[in-house]
Parts: sequence; C-alpha cells; structure tokens
Amino acid sequence: MNHHRTFVQHLQANALTSCIRSSRLVLCRKRKSALKKSTTRRWLTTSTTTKNGVKQQTTHYSYDEEQQRKFIRRIAYITGITGVITGASWCNRKWRNAKLAELPPASAETLGKHHDIKEVLTNVERSGLMGYQSSVKAELDFIREWHKERGYRGGLVVRELNEPLFSPLKQNMGGAMPGNFGNDDASSATSQRRNTVSSSKSTSEPLSLRELNTRECYYLYYEVLGNGQIVQQIFCRGTTLRDDVGQCIKSIYLYDSELGCNIHLGFREHAERLLRDVEPLLMRSNDIRGTIELSGHSLGGAVALIVALKLRKRGYNVTKVTTVGAPKLCDAEAVKTLEPMLPPDVLRVEYDRDIITFLPPTGCHLGDKLLFTSDTATDEEETSSSTSAARYLPSSLVESEKWTESFFLNCYLFETFTNMPNAHRVMTYVEHLQNLIDTMNLEGEKADQASDELPVGKEDKMIVTS
Repeated sequence: MNHHRTFVQHLQANALTSCIRSSRLVLCRKRKSALKKSTTRRWLTTSTTTKNGVKQQTTHYSYDEEQQRKFIRRIAYITGITGVITGASWCNRKWRNAKLAELPPASAETLGKHHDIKEVLTNVERSGLMGYQSSVKAELDFIREWHKERGYRGGLVVRELNEPLFSPLKQNMGGAMPGNFGNDDASSATSQRRNTVSSSKSTSEPLSLRELNTRECYYLYYEVLGNGQIVQQIFCRGTTLRDDVGQCIKSIYLYDSELGCNIHLGFREHAERLLRDVEPLLMRSNDIRGTIELSGHSLGGAVALIVALKLRKRGYNVTKVTTVGAPKLCDAEAVKTLEPMLPPDVLRVEYDRDIITFLPPTGCHLGDKLLFTSDTATDEEETSSSTSAARYLPSSLVESEKWTESFFLNCYLFETFTNMPNAHRVMTYVEHLQNLIDTMNLEGEKADQASDELPVGKEDKMIVTS
C-alpha cells in the first residue's frame, strides 16, 4: 500500500513538472514571436574587440539594408526640398533687392510734392489713441488731453457702436440728443449687454478688458477754421480682439451695390455699421464749407477707405484718407471701378515686415504707397542716408510694379515670426516716419547750404576780375 501511494505521488510530481515545463515553453515561444515582430526593422548584433589583451563585448542595434536605403532616401528628399526652397528664397531676395533699387526713394522731390509727411505722421499717431482706457469717458478725456497738449482747439466725439446714436425715446420727445448724452461711461452705455453676459455683475463696475475691446470704436474731431471752413476728421480703431479678427477672417469678396464692385465682406460690414453711426454727426453733403478726412490703422485703415468711398458716392466732400498697416480691401477688378472715386489725397503707409499689409493674398490695395523696407537694396546704398529705407510709389507706378503687392514675393517666414506683432504696431510706423522726416530735413539743410554757397562764389569771382 505504501508502494502504491509513493508511485502515485511520483506520477503527480512528474505531471506537475511537465506542466511547468510546457508552460515555460509556451511563454518562451510567445516571447520569441514578440521579439521577432519588434525586430523586423532592427535586431541586436554583438561585436567583440580586444584592447590591451582584454576582450570587450558590445551590443548595439542595426537596421537591415532595405530599411537603411529607405532612411537614406527620406533624408535625401528632405535635404533636396530644403535646398530648393533655400535657393529659391535667396534668388528671390536678390531679385527683390535689385528691383527695390530701381524704385524712387521717398524724398522732398517725390513724396513731398504730393503729401505732407508731417501731417501723415500726426494722423498715424492720432489713429493709435484708442483702446487703452477702461471706459469711453476715460478714453474721451485721454484723447482730449492729447489734442490739447499739441495745440488742437476743436471738438471731440468718441463713439462705440453698441448703442444707437439717437435713442427712440428722445426722438419721440422731439429731441435729437445722443442716446448716451451726459452718461458716456462704457459701463452705463452697455449695461443691458452686461446683464445678459453676467447677471451677478453690477452695472456700475468698469468693463473688463475683453468687454472693452470687443466694442467697435472710433472718434470724430471737428474744428472751425478762421476762414469759416469746417474740418471733420474720423479716426477708426484697428484690430484688437477676436470680434475684430472675425471681421478680418471674412475674406470673401462680394458685390456691393452702392460702389458697383466686389468688396471684402468683413470690412464692408464693419464700414456700414460705422457709416450708419457717423453720418448723422457730419455736415450736410451739399454744404461746401465742410471737408472730411479719414485715418485708420490695420482694420481701421481698410474701413476708413471704404467709408470714404461711400461718403463720396453720397456727395460728401472727402479730401484725404491716410491708412497705416491696412490689409487689402477689394479684388483686382474693383480697382478699375474704385480709382476714379478716390479722394484727391490717398496715402497708405506700409512696412515690408508687416505681413498684414499683404493679406489677403488675392486682394488689392488702392492709392499711393509709402513703403518702408528693412533690407538695403544695393551695396552702394548701405552707406547712403536712411532715405534708402523708404520708397514712394504713386498709384500709377504701383500698377506697373505689381510685385510690390505680392504676398509670395515679399513675405518671408523667418522675418515674419521674428518681427510680428511689433512690425504691425502704430509706434513702429511712427518711428519710421520720424526717421524719414529727420532725414528729409537734413537733406533740405544740406541743399540750402549748397545753394547759398554757390552765388557767393560767383560774386567773389566777379569782384576779382573787375
């Protein structure tokens, strides 16, 4: 009986051992299969080296020949494409700099005959005064103080387009008083909108930065001159937050029945809202005493030009439009239609590192162009005055030099990422314009000295000969 029990125990032990061995074998096979799948592209190789009589064994991964060929092929493709792009960019830069050298520089003889550069600088500065205060009242005080310090004695009207200019209640009462008359704080003017956004907020609290910048704001300056002429100047604010960006993204050119051509959809919608608000503040279109001037930065520049075209179509005396860093507002076909309707003095100030001025790529600009460039056109101009960094292109020259408007020939990715958004700011344009004015003044002084010295020399010679 003991023999039988011992034999049974021995069988059980052998069975358990065989089960363990078989399970180990299955696990090893699975591991080998997984290792084979994971090493289809690479496998372990061992190399033995002898150094100072001591064998050293190293293990490393190596790719198979087919995988090596694919890897080398990919590297060759990437290198080739990068080389082609780099070579094309280098050739484009050389060609562009050579073409820039042929363009007329901005000087008193070219730019000064058609536009007052000091007035252009002032209008650019005045276009960048909006969007920095906590309320419309504070913004009005800031803009008024800025004008007072510089000798302006006219009136100011700062408007936001969240509320109608004339309230229906006061119109029914027979008055034509502004809807926010006597209470132009932004928190009061937009209390209804604030309540819908957050009922827990008090309407007496100042607007948040986001709520402040989502309003579409402009201001109107008017002054009566000594001869009875009334100057009205409209300054449009540029792109600030996503509500303004949404208007810029609507880059579809749709037909405008009033102008008779295709206009950028987002800019046209913004301009129509501004026009409905500002027109009641202007003098009558048949009053010859009033003149209207418009200026704007970025989105405000495109909107200012559209508003000017529509006002001229309605009979208003619009005499000047100045835009700075403005995007393109119409297509190529619309240029032929809109050019005859332009005011006599239209100037757009642009910087070649400001990518906004070349967008949308399929659009077109209007008016004369003052272009600031960051590249020296030729080696000879590197030692010349800074006027070589500014080019003046009348509208007739822009038509023949269309490459100056091209997005693909003037925008470089590296410069765009390193210079934006500073290249688009108003202060950057102010610095460029101030440097140009200083250079033009210096050249004027040199020219005056040369003209004063020439007659004196001739007179001395005449005295000696007599």
